[in-house]
Amino acid sequence: MILMGDFNYVDDPVSDVWGAPGKDNPGATRAMREALAGFTGGGTLADTYRVAQPDGRATTYSPPKGDWGARYDRVLVTHHYTS
Repeated sequence: MILMGDFNYVDDPVSDVWGAPGKDNPGATRAMREALAGFTGGGTLADTYRVAQPDGRATTYSPPKGDWGARYDRVLVTHHYTS
């Protein structure tokens, strides 16, 4: 399974947000993880960027001022695609 989109949440605020402490939303993260688990029948999906760049700090969104950034967009795949 391949799932990609603009999810508008951060899975890990330490890795996926810079310059803006508190921009994460733990409730949204928990809800998205539960929704994805239901969508995949309880299986997990691999974040392709995080697999390729475990320590990467790239972002997919920053406001016009550019004073913070977050990685909201993702490509998620079942784990057999990453091996």
